Amino acid sequence: MGTRSNWDYWILIMANRRISDLTEIGSPDKANDYVMVMDVSETQLKKCLISSITAPDDDFYNNTTTVMQTTNADLLLIFDVSAGQYRKVSLGAFTAPELTALEAFFFGGQIGGGTYVVTADKFSIPSETASAKASADLSLARMNSASFTWENAEISYIVGGYAGAALGLNDKFSFGTEITSNLVVGLLYHPRYLANAGGDGHTKAFVIAGARPYAETEAEQFTFSGETFSLQASADMSQAKMGFAWVNYAAYSGYFLGGASAGPSYLSGCEKLTYTTDTMAIQSSADLTQARYQMSTNSTGDDNGYILGGYSGTAVNTAEKLVFATEITSVVASANLVTARYSMAGVSQGATYGYHTGGFDTGVSSVTERLVVATDTTAVLAGGSITSARQGLTGSSSLHF
Repeated sequence: MGTRSNWDYWILIMANRRISDLTEIGSPDKANDYVMVMDVSETQLKKCLISSITAPDDDFYNNTTTVMQTTNADLLLIFDVSAGQYRKVSLGAFTAPELTALEAFFFGGQIGGGTYVVTADKFSIPSETASAKASADLSLARMNSASFTWENAEISYIVGGYAGAALGLNDKFSFGTEITSNLVVGLLYHPRYLANAGGDGHTKAFVIAGARPYAETEAEQFTFSGETFSLQASADMSQAKMGFAWVNYAAYSGYFLGGASAGPSYLSGCEKLTYTTDTMAIQSSADLTQARYQMSTNSTGDDNGYILGGYSGTAVNTAEKLVFATEITSVVASANLVTARYSMAGVSQGATYGYHTGGFDTGVSSVTERLVVATDTTAVLAGGSITSARQGLTGSSSLHF
């Protein structure tokens, strides 16, 4: 790999001209074209297939998963295989479409009468409508599972849950085929429910704390390449808790907020898991202003995370926003839920919307509310209800945050 001083020379060898002479490319072929990424901070140039770029505006990985931090000011060199030449494009222009999820899925839960279900709903974000998707149904009826997404292959994992007892199940869902299958070899190390999960979206994820049947501190790490769990003591919570919220700051860190301990005693505290070091630490500046559990969340990835609703002896409609740059959480009353409820599922569309569905108020709900990020406002989404009222469901979009 070259340094900044011999970068032009290296390009001349590959493309027989300087980057300033190259033309812009409009629609790269992700399956065949590859890119050269010049990381300004590290002054290193590396090659990767476009199909292996997993987190725009964030980390790029080459075929040996070497990480490079990038910014929108960096340049990509794309080798157009069909034209047999290199072309240039700014990272910002190239990545914008990658930051939007076009669909989400809601899995499982409990319907009226206390019945657990396998039901999967597909939620189309462009049309903002839900429909049943039987091929995506869970392998076992259950509620209060955790989920996380692997962006490399746009796969979500739905882990653990409750169906009369704590479960160690792991179901694997593909956005490409819209099929869910049981991952027999990828079971949780310890069964649990009311846990939460997050990760970098590329190499690893974590399932944190939850109940077994009592609240616990224990963290497990899931490696995407091997699809296996192992205990990760450095990521353990400082206090046993269950039913807490999680929001992701891009591929860097996850924030775990609120929840409940034994009793139950409702909590407001925040802990931060740094993905590069696998370490959990108290982050008191990001504490919730109101102690509660079983909230719903969405994240923009780079800027803010939102925590809505929950339970604190009664259902609440409170909305709070965590600003990642300052690590401060504050009430945003304009984003309050229309109806106070808890045990919902939240998904992220990207930088524009968050969707929060199902849950329990005076009964199980099928209502979806949409949070508009630009205005910090939440409203009922007409026509966006899921196909059956249920609580304790889990949601996934193709974004890992």
